[in-house]
Amino acid sequence: MDLIPRGRRTWEAWLLDLAATLTSRDSQLCLLLPEAGPEWFQQELEAVGGKLTSNPVLRGRFDKRAVQAAITGLQPTTVVVGFYPMLSPTVLSTVRMRPVTEAYYIDQSSLEIPQRMGWKGLATRLRGRVFSRRYQKIITVSDFKAGRLTSRLGIPEERLKRIYNGVPLERFQTPPAPGAQRDAIVFAGQMASYKGVTTLLQAFRLLAERWPDCPTLQFAGEGPLKEPLIQEMRDSPLAGKVEFLGQRQDVPELMMSGRCVVIPSEWDEACAFSALEAMAAGRPVITSDAGSLPELMGPDGVVFKKKDVSGLSSALEKVLRGDMSPSPDEMAARLRKRAFEHFTLERMTREYADLLAPQKSCH
Repeated sequence: MDLIPRGRRTWEAWLLDLAATLTSRDSQLCLLLPEAGPEWFQQELEAVGGKLTSNPVLRGRFDKRAVQAAITGLQPTTVVVGFYPMLSPTVLSTVRMRPVTEAYYIDQSSLEIPQRMGWKGLATRLRGRVFSRRYQKIITVSDFKAGRLTSRLGIPEERLKRIYNGVPLERFQTPPAPGAQRDAIVFAGQMASYKGVTTLLQAFRLLAERWPDCPTLQFAGEGPLKEPLIQEMRDSPLAGKVEFLGQRQDVPELMMSGRCVVIPSEWDEACAFSALEAMAAGRPVITSDAGSLPELMGPDGVVFKKKDVSGLSSALEKVLRGDMSPSPDEMAARLRKRAFEHFTLERMTREYADLLAPQKSCH
């Protein structure tokens, strides 16, 4: 996987959990990554029976020699690929080399899949139909993604397996008290244009013009837009109303203490971890209609059309003033229940383990 362990995030938690579960089923998770990551991750992975190999040439590209050398050394029977081009000839030729008997691909990409028309579209879909056969299953993380893979890449539905992402919910166990006063609109994520940061700020400006005493807006995260927006706010009427918190380790607590959480994304969200955390926080969630976000929220998210500044501004005011039926708190409670029922890390791990190393039935 083109993934570098960093901190105690969802990815690291899931890999450790998956390694432990596979070990309990007499299988071993061997990770091949561009970097080994922090020492604690390596130690905890080994403690639960996993193994880690790293090679810097794998950062940003699938290096055939490096992967072949790893397969020769590790002798796996199953290979799982993530964050590299799914239908690349190099990837496809490597994942089926001996002794590999099964290959899987995890599609977590939120990049838009172009919709090609005419003979180019036909050739694209034919290629997807033929070459996807190299995988036992292509694991997709939402029905939205599954639909795009089928309609735009031609991958047959029977080749797909949908496994929703999950998040660790331990820090969300104590829900916020219903009706308690909260003081901020919360955004947590990359400070980048594709995450809708500029749209949110523009919508908040409209809200503040109509409602000068509206709650503050908090941005938690790093990214290319952070510093330019800080500079812009210094000479703005919104100075003091918009807070830039930077990278935070207390995102669950921030979400649970907010008046609402906003996910204004503008790219094809596959299955955003931040959306699942927002649901678990027990606060109203306002999302764009980008990618799988409406699917994840079900009927209890407040959804606006992506890039629609006035639509987001109106949604914010309705939620913050409680001008809705059912009430924002009722919708938030149902979102929290949905998160704990359908989007746990334990469920995600079990579904991957059931696919990769099915438990043997006892007679």
